[in-house]
Amino acid sequence: MKRLWLSAATLGLAALAACGPVSAPAVPQASPTVEEAAPAVAPEVFGLAGAGLSFDLPPGARVEGEQTVQAGLPPVLTLYVPAEQFPDGNVITLVVSPYEKPEGQKLGAWATQYFSVGEAPVHVALTQALPSLAQRGEAPEALLVKIEAADESRVTVLLAHGKLVLDLSGPDTDRMGEYLPTLAGSIRFAAGAPTSLSELYGEPWAGPTLQQVYDERQAALETAPTGGEAGAADATPQGPEADAVPGEAPAGEVGAGDQVTVTSPLVPEAIGMAPPQAPTLAPSDREGYNRIQATSSYQGRFQCDYEASKWRLDGMVLRHRSLARCALDLGATGRGAAGPMVVEWRKLDDYEWRVTGLPAERLASFALDLPDAHYLFELEDASASIHTLDTPCRSAVFDVLASFQALAN
Repeated sequence: MKRLWLSAATLGLAALAACGPVSAPAVPQASPTVEEAAPAVAPEVFGLAGAGLSFDLPPGARVEGEQTVQAGLPPVLTLYVPAEQFPDGNVITLVVSPYEKPEGQKLGAWATQYFSVGEAPVHVALTQALPSLAQRGEAPEALLVKIEAADESRVTVLLAHGKLVLDLSGPDTDRMGEYLPTLAGSIRFAAGAPTSLSELYGEPWAGPTLQQVYDERQAALETAPTGGEAGAADATPQGPEADAVPGEAPAGEVGAGDQVTVTSPLVPEAIGMAPPQAPTLAPSDREGYNRIQATSSYQGRFQCDYEASKWRLDGMVLRHRSLARCALDLGATGRGAAGPMVVEWRKLDDYEWRVTGLPAERLASFALDLPDAHYLFELEDASASIHTLDTPCRSAVFDVLASFQALAN
């Protein structure tokens, strides 16, 4: 429904007109001013060199991963769209599947096998065809698939380009469900772009086909122990493929593909990890502040200041004195994460921190990678939610981290 916004003067003239002609002295009319429309903000263009494709992301988005095709390694990009626009989950993965879609096979039939060859059981809740996305005058097949898993539900767009299939996956939220088809629609393939894995890598592709992997999985299920014994069959729901729409994924439960599993940045590589050393307090040059000097779980030495009237130090944990359940663990080692993540970057003094929020768990991590050290702190914030990224607790932590200094080991 369109809304018309009228000024008070306009409404007054309309009322007078409704009452009939009214004599009034002529009043000089000022020339109407026309407000200039705000210039449209152009999207940022990213690409995958060697794959001949590019796509648009909102201003402020970031891309991680190898943006040049490496021989034999299926490209995987992680896209971070602006957190303020996607406060309930802003992490998207873009994968070139290591399995080709044979010529003539419907994308829906391919997807049925694709989601059946993983390890974790999932439920395919929805499969629907998307309007044709015209690329180079062609009309690639595209499907939107919603997947329900034990730890997180996700929405995926599969886009076929010749034998190649692109997999774009994000958290199953209303905002992401609207955005992923738009992102898929922005993908452009250059003339002569690869349409097979062999063309993509410039050498014959020797990996197994999806059909081979699917057949091996089914054979393993058929020979798995039954009758109450724990086995592979126990972890594999059965899907009613006989009732599925031709060319579409079945409505039953199938197995998740590894390609749609996102590894949480809350779990960094355990390299050089050791129990954190007890912190020591040193004089601070700021009145009313204490200075911590400590070694993180990743053997990186550091120091930072905290305001003594607001925080108290409990081992390696800073606990806020007035904000309930606001605690910063300076000796965090990372943990498995479930649910949508919201990732953003915050520049504090000379360091750029990667801030990963898990709104459903009311947790956030603050990670810093330097050439010779890694730092990871974890925040418990009872006031965090999917609708509130900037909380008083998080602001208080930013004040602490603004004084962070990496020290030589």
